[in-house]
Amino acid sequence: MDNFTADAFENATLDTDPLDTALNHLAFTNHSWGGGLSNHGPMAAEALESMGATEHIGPFITRYSALLEPGPAAEPVPEAEWRQFVSDTLDELADAVPVMAGHGLLRFGHAVRGLGRDETSVPRRRELRAAADYWRAGANGDELVPDLGEPAAGQEARGTLSAREWAESLPRLAPDYDRGGLFTRTIAAAHVHPDFVAAVHRLALDADPRATASALARQAASALVANEGIAAFALLHGVTAPTMVHQLIDFCSPETARRLELAAVGFVAAAIIGFDAGADWTGIGGLPPVTDPAELAERAAATYDDHVIKLTDACVRLLERTGDDAPLRAAQAYLVDNEAA
Repeated sequence: MDNFTADAFENATLDTDPLDTALNHLAFTNHSWGGGLSNHGPMAAEALESMGATEHIGPFITRYSALLEPGPAAEPVPEAEWRQFVSDTLDELADAVPVMAGHGLLRFGHAVRGLGRDETSVPRRRELRAAADYWRAGANGDELVPDLGEPAAGQEARGTLSAREWAESLPRLAPDYDRGGLFTRTIAAAHVHPDFVAAVHRLALDADPRATASALARQAASALVANEGIAAFALLHGVTAPTMVHQLIDFCSPETARRLELAAVGFVAAAIIGFDAGADWTGIGGLPPVTDPAELAERAAATYDDHVIKLTDACVRLLERTGDDAPLRAAQAYLVDNEAA
């Protein structure tokens, strides 16, 4: 396939698995569309495979492709070099979690996870380079990346607050702050709050950066439930971004893992500072239980909504890792709201 049309995927010969077919198609689309919105096609397609909903990849891509714009395809990373490529990219970009509202990190994380399931796949190795190029372009642009200082060498440094205490203690932007438009603007406003850096460092980091990432995602899920509209949409990214940080830490040196962890703390802090209205977060405990995560994943897949799919996938992974179903209950609430819309 050497060009892009909206119906090319639907008419493609399915001579590979559905994700590879989708990535072959999406390789010829631009990283963004509609004046700066991120291309979520590769991310959502990988999330569908992750949830075992591969039958929905084709219909999703057929619908989503209508939004996209053509762009050049990247060269695939050589099979023998992809793990080193991931490590080198993280060494370079670990501090840039917040650029493009976390979407560079997210696309890269989904690319790494998908490739981990099939290292021989050329489409997946091409997507890995495309994702790295997208993240790097954002990091080299005009967006603010806050200086959070040096990451901690271990748990003993810095903060004393639990994740819940930390999240509730964060400052908030003024209630009358205009949060409309692209939410990158509000994230940037949170970064320059006079208490931002000090607030980030009040969190007690876990000895394992992956545990910190899971705790951050859990608190963002709680905040999501306590808000609505653009605020809930923005806080959704506070769940998905640290979930992908968890995915990537195994490719990092200890020093880079701490940088990535601290950047994730900063991103979730900015999302809460910028969008949480300070509502009662105990609402997550009153949500109905999720009796069947697989059924919830199927319902999310059937919405063909990229954010619903990615949030549900992230929360399914959190449940598997931690045994905590609260984030998945938050994803269910968000799904119900979108099904009713």
